[in-house]
Amino acid sequence: MEEKKVLKTIELTPTWEATANMLISILESGTTAEGQAYAKSEIRRMGQIIDHLEERAQQLEGVSIEWL
Repeated sequence: MEEKKVLKTIELTPTWEATANMLISILESGTTAEGQAYAKSEIRRMGQIIDHLEERAQQLEGVSIEWL
């Protein structure tokens, strides 16, 4: 009897906090102007995403997301 092989997926997506820490490191490390511009852009994008999620949570549940 042939044994079935199961493929497993390993999730490598960083957390929001880890992403923020990487972007801060890029800003503080004196990387290229292009790298710093990218980090600033991503921080702004993250803020927009969080604002959108907060708005949706209020619409869907009528409650605010509790931040630590």
